[in-house]
Amino acid sequence: MSELENENISIVGSLMQDISFTLDESQQRSVLRWAVKTSMVTEAVTPKREYFYTEAERKQLRGGNAPSNTAAWVARYNGRFLHNLFGTDVWRGMPNSPGKIHGYVNTITVGYFALQVVTFHLPVQQSSSLVPVQMKVGDWDALLTPIWPATQRANWPPTLSFDDSATRGLEIFRQRWSLGTSLEPA
Repeated sequence: MSELENENISIVGSLMQDISFTLDESQQRSVLRWAVKTSMVTEAVTPKREYFYTEAERKQLRGGNAPSNTAAWVARYNGRFLHNLFGTDVWRGMPNSPGKIHGYVNTITVGYFALQVVTFHLPVQQSSSLVPVQMKVGDWDALLTPIWPATQRANWPPTLSFDDSATRGLEIFRQRWSLGTSLEPA
C-alpha cells in the first residue's frame, strides 16, 4: 500500500494546500483507492467495531479496484479543524433484518482538502442499478466535486467551501446521508 500512498502524495498534497487544478480519470481513480484504503484503516482502528469491508473487498482494493457500489466526492474545507476522520454507518432497514442496506461513509479532512467515500452493501436479491438511500437536501452540486465514478475531468476547488458555520459545517457534510428513495451507485 506504500505504492498507493506515494502515488497520491502530489495529488492530495495539492488539494491540502488549496492549489487549483483538474484531476484526470487516473488521478480520480488513485484518490478513490486511497480514500477506500483510508476508510478500511479507519474502521480497523475503531475499538469494538465489526468490519464493514469484507475480505473480498480488501483483496479487490489490493488488486487495484474499489468495491462495488462505491462513490466518492472531494470538497474544499476552509475552517479551523485541520485534521478530521469520521466513519459513519448508515442503514436502510433494521441492522439485522432481511433486505437491509448497510452503508459505510468515511469523511476525511486534511488542510483545505475534504473527501467523502461511501460504500453500500446490498441484499443479494437487490442487484438493481439503484441504491435506495439518498443524501439529505443540500447545496451538494456547489460544495462537492464527484470523483467516483470517474469523469473525464474533476475541477478543484468546488464553487463553495465547507467551513465551521451552522449552514456549511463539517457536521452537515459528515451527516448528509439519510433514508430516501434512490441514488445511482458507482
